[in-house]
Amino acid sequence: RSARRGGPFVAIDCGALPETLLESELFGHLRGAFTGAAQTRAGAFQRAHGGTIFLDELGSIPQAVQARLLRVLEERVVRPVGADQEKRVDVRVLAASPIDLTTRVAEGGFRPDLFYRLSVVRVVLPPLRARREDLQVLVTEMMRRRGLSAGRVAGPNLDRLTAHTWPGNLRELRNVIDRAVALSPGAQSFADLRVQITPQAADEALTVRTDLPFAEAKAAVLQTFELRYLRDILQRSEGNISAASRESGLDRKHLRTLLRKYSLVPDAGGAAEDSE
Repeated sequence: RSARRGGPFVAIDCGALPETLLESELFGHLRGAFTGAAQTRAGAFQRAHGGTIFLDELGSIPQAVQARLLRVLEERVVRPVGADQEKRVDVRVLAASPIDLTTRVAEGGFRPDLFYRLSVVRVVLPPLRARREDLQVLVTEMMRRRGLSAGRVAGPNLDRLTAHTWPGNLRELRNVIDRAVALSPGAQSFADLRVQITPQAADEALTVRTDLPFAEAKAAVLQTFELRYLRDILQRSEGNISAASRESGLDRKHLRTLLRKYSLVPDAGGAAEDSE
């Protein structure tokens, strides 16, 4: 909604380029400035003039490039590689990093002056496991983008999503929904999907959500515990539900109900009930 909304938006993945190419990509270069520079090319800052430049993987920028980037931010001018003249630019800078840059600054891997120059407005996005209340909105939007109506996002499928701790964050959720849609031809809503979730690492710590009321936080921990316990007991019993029932001390029918709740066994009818 800013005045720059009609301007260009240029995104650069800083972690995907070596130092020499990163300088050229950010600041541009003249023809013949280095081997392979067959023609003059405007850098990302020039291409974003009047709009926004997005620097992703900011923490991976080499220190030599950090120094040049700081000068661009301070002086609002860029000098292409191999050029003598500087060019004025007017851009809004967005930057993102999956790692804590304050730690990189303390370790000496990131310039503190650049960090403080960039750190004007900071937005910290919590991992998905810390904002499970977003799952309903996210699932609804993901299904909409696939041309499907989610309907009411609730029930056992939502319980399965809520019990997971999402080490892969949003990308993992997107894959879960894509898999569920692919495995559920003819599904008309979220409730019709066959939601299957990749097992989590057994030693992953339980997360206690202090941002929820006590009862809801307790329920979230219980769901995570149930999923891990059931997955482990079923694996050690080699899929034999009767053996898992004896080892866990749970009634066989109750155990099967719990296993179905977390999609650990197919949601089959009576004939399949006895085949193990």
